[in-house]
Amino acid sequence: MAMWPPLLLLAGDLSVLAVFAWLHLWWLAALPAVGALILALDAMGRVVDFRHASRHLERGRDAERVAKTYQFSWCGRVACQAAGKAVSPLAGKAVCDYYRACGYRWYHVFPDNTFTRNSPFLTLRFWRVTLGGNVHAQVRLAAESDAARPEPARALRKAA
Repeated sequence: MAMWPPLLLLAGDLSVLAVFAWLHLWWLAALPAVGALILALDAMGRVVDFRHASRHLERGRDAERVAKTYQFSWCGRVACQAAGKAVSPLAGKAVCDYYRACGYRWYHVFPDNTFTRNSPFLTLRFWRVTLGGNVHAQVRLAAESDAARPEPARALRKAA
């Protein structure tokens, strides 16, 4: 379920590639071929995001905090929603409600700020997230969960 956005785009890209091949326009087929490779890597990145989001939601992390880290792209939101629904109906509803409260709807396909001077397509971070999963979200959530854990010495002092 988390992979359907990039796989849908991949299906469209492969159909364009097939049309170019059928018309014997091999020199134009290079662009959809590169697009197919990028979308295949994007699908694998969404699997990484799904696993990471579901791991944090299973550990009882706040669903809104987890959802916030994946909110900036359609693929990330769908992966986080699928992770929430896989963990529990309550977590899935909390993630979906957070995105709805932020104003995201089903037709918000493009990443935030796409049609501005600060377009994410022009940043290296966007391509790292797209091709390998949202490592920034993984680091941020891991740091927050480590900060929330009590230190062993502090916990022992409280017990004594």
